[in-house]
Amino acid sequence: MFKHILFLLVLNGLVKITTGQVVSDTITQRPMNLVYINSGGGATSVSIEYERLLGFWTYRTLHGKSQSLFISGGLGFGTASMQYPDEGNEYMTLPIHISANVGNRASFFESGVGTTILFGYPNRETITYYNFGYRLEPRRKYKFLFRINFCIPFYTLAFFESTDLIFIPLSLSFGIGF
Repeated sequence: MFKHILFLLVLNGLVKITTGQVVSDTITQRPMNLVYINSGGGATSVSIEYERLLGFWTYRTLHGKSQSLFISGGLGFGTASMQYPDEGNEYMTLPIHISANVGNRASFFESGVGTTILFGYPNRETITYYNFGYRLEPRRKYKFLFRINFCIPFYTLAFFESTDLIFIPLSLSFGIGF
């Protein structure tokens, strides 16, 4: 009998601990889709990209502060340039990325991986990279988005020794959420 009572007390305590809390910053208010112009980063000089929020969670930290976490995935279309302009080659690119974003309200730390597919580039077909940075995420539809990321290619030393493609490690993005 004591085991049953103890089980019910523990279960009751867990239910009280895990009950949901009302947080005003929900996914229904945030834009799920983002379109932006990106300059640099990921072996792309300039690109137009679409990004979708794949999940959005709000939780409380141990100190009682509200934090948010969301996963985002993006796809774009852009161009890449060579280091030596006498070759006259510009390549079309298809940048793809997925990232986790942690923060509160509108400011988030972003960290993830991406790959850029190069069309017509003779030495390499894809470039894969880590990305991390800051993003100002819109909280309402049709509001401003800003991102600044640093991209580091996998196998960094071997990458820079084997390519004449311009890899700009700093990425700046401006766009809108809807």
